[in-house]
Amino acid sequence: MKARPLAAVYLLLLLFVPAACGGGGDNTPVPSSADSSPEEVSAPDPAGNETAEAASAADFAEASEVDATDPADARLAEVRLLPERLYRDSIPEVKAGIRPREAPGTSLKVVFWINGRKAQESPSTTLSKEKIHKGDGVFADVILMAGDRELDRRRTDLVLVENSNPEIESVEFPEIRGPGDYVITIKASDPDGEELTYEIEGVDLPAWLRAERDGRILLSPGEDPPEVLGFEVVVRDNDGGEARRAVTLKFQAPDQSQGEAAAEET
Repeated sequence: MKARPLAAVYLLLLLFVPAACGGGGDNTPVPSSADSSPEEVSAPDPAGNETAEAASAADFAEASEVDATDPADARLAEVRLLPERLYRDSIPEVKAGIRPREAPGTSLKVVFWINGRKAQESPSTTLSKEKIHKGDGVFADVILMAGDRELDRRRTDLVLVENSNPEIESVEFPEIRGPGDYVITIKASDPDGEELTYEIEGVDLPAWLRAERDGRILLSPGEDPPEVLGFEVVVRDNDGGEARRAVTLKFQAPDQSQGEAAAEET
């Protein structure tokens, strides 16, 4: 009588165990590992990593460029006062380099000094030639500014204003018509405003050709002047400066019908 209930329990266990183990009468398939649900996260794509790294590098480079052009980082490179040899008619000019080359938000201020005295302070890099004279010593302080803030300052070398040579502006010749007294006029100037002297130089110059201190050359050719007469006009200042002009006079024989002669410069 007691064995029959045990057999019934055993039969029920046989009916439910296959269903729990994945079997069953409806043959419904169990999802495999290949059928991943949408919530599963796949492994990172290597190409995606490279793209992210490239974007990060670009961001860093952009930030570096911004830092490189920060006005606070700008500095002066070499500064020079030109020309290297100054004369009375020269225009002193400052040349200055800035590192980095492009530094937005910066500006220059230049202070020119003449013989130790401030002559000009402005953004201009040039000094009027009217302010310098022979013998002056000129230098400049170059200041790099960012707004009202001074970033850097450098001083150029001292340059002395040298003696300027005179300049011969023109030589005016007369129309020579036979024997007589004639004047060749020399017009010259000196940038330093110094007094000038006039001379002539040449080989075997005739006595009737002479230079005056006021810039006139006197000539008194006689009846038989040379066919060609060459010489140099020399203009000197009182500090060793000079200017020269070569002159050639060609005398033509008198025309028998008119009795005239001529002279010209070549």
